[in-house]
Amino acid sequence: MTAALRSYQPPEGGWTTDHLDALPEDGRRRELLDGVLIVPASPTRIHQTIAGRLMVALEEDCPDDYLSVARITPRRR
Repeated sequence: MTAALRSYQPPEGGWTTDHLDALPEDGRRRELLDGVLIVPASPTRIHQTIAGRLMVALEEDCPDDYLSVARITPRRR
């Protein structure tokens, strides 16, 4: 992951939402925290397996007015 982050050199004064919006739509999740760009690693296979099993278990026990989802995509500003 370190190698991937080298291409994201911080602009002078730190990252802003304008900088974030200018990055390519390549499927990577990016977040800003106090002017610092955070690029979390992709979920591992075991993470995805556990999340899927949890979603199925929740769906079986949830009342009809609740919905379980596998992923929520964050809104970009």
